[in-house]
Amino acid sequence: MGIFLQVIFLLLLSQAVQPIAKAAFSEYEDDRKALLAFKAGLSDHSGTLSSWNQRNADFCRWEGVTCHNTSQPPRVSAVTLPSRGLTGTISPVVGNLSFLQSLNLSSNQLGGEIPATIGFLHHLGYLNLGNNSLYGVIPDELCNCSSLVYIRLDSNLITGSIPVNFGAMSKLESIFLYLNNLTGPIPPSFGNLSALRVVLSTKTTLRAPYRRVSRGCATSRLSFSP
Repeated sequence: MGIFLQVIFLLLLSQAVQPIAKAAFSEYEDDRKALLAFKAGLSDHSGTLSSWNQRNADFCRWEGVTCHNTSQPPRVSAVTLPSRGLTGTISPVVGNLSFLQSLNLSSNQLGGEIPATIGFLHHLGYLNLGNNSLYGVIPDELCNCSSLVYIRLDSNLITGSIPVNFGAMSKLESIFLYLNNLTGPIPPSFGNLSALRVVLSTKTTLRAPYRRVSRGCATSRLSFSP
């Protein structure tokens, strides 16, 4: 009777574990599919992304990909591909990398708009899309990235104004916006962020309510780049 009960217990335990294992594998597959779809939107003339393929199942070993190895299964925590000669656009599927903490695609030749789906990345702390050919507006959805500390969007073709809710990102310390075509006011809510440094261009047509913005700052953090 005791052996029978042990067998029943093991069967029940296996049935309880299976859905958890399936869910974990599904999340792992979501990251892999998102990376492959992200690659599909790019042109890689240098072969940097040659390791990103179906045959190489372990995406944690792909060029420019870092994984959060303390989670099981591992999840993508960083995509770091600066100065790789990449062209194309940033696929909206990047928003499916739900554990992503750092995205650096700076100094490439990327075009298109900044995908609003980046706003789904609640763990994202570092975003560097500077020195590309991105156009369109800064998506309001970026304000949903409550962990953002560092944003670099400089040296692109971005138009429109700075989203008014940027000041709601309480951890934000640096935002680089120079050499774009931004217009309108700098959000007064920036004054609520004591550690914030905003770098603009001397050629910008943004209107800075300087006294209101700098009042909350520990030092003069509103600066201008040629």
